[in-house]
Amino acid sequence: EVVQGWSNSQNGVLPVIVCGDFNSTPESAVYELLTTGRLSPSSIPDDPYGILPPVNQMHHSLPLRSIYPAVVNSEATYTNYTQKFQGTLDYICFTQNSLRGLAVSNTYSYEELSAETALPSPTQPSDHILTVGVFAYT
Repeated sequence: EVVQGWSNSQNGVLPVIVCGDFNSTPESAVYELLTTGRLSPSSIPDDPYGILPPVNQMHHSLPLRSIYPAVVNSEATYTNYTQKFQGTLDYICFTQNSLRGLAVSNTYSYEELSAETALPSPTQPSDHILTVGVFAYT
């Protein structure tokens, strides 16, 4: 809400980058909400305790896009590689109306990561793989 209000005060052209470990795969409701601004009703699991707001109340109007698909047409295959989970959990999203993705850091192949067995390792200090994006103002 704070970012949305700030963006609205700048006529919607304020560059915004939202990034981090979202603990959610590209197939998740979190990713859908982040990158599309809304959720389809089928995205939300059953909520027997009534904790979640109605799906039509979970939305935002920031034109966010993840940088990996913007630059290389798909999310990184791995941003986290442990014995129990291998996949993408980390994202760098940006406002498409004020920024353009130019480049992203290389990702590791399955062969490179499986040689480590799991992260962290002697050569990789975290269970998350560094992700970097380069942007230009539009």
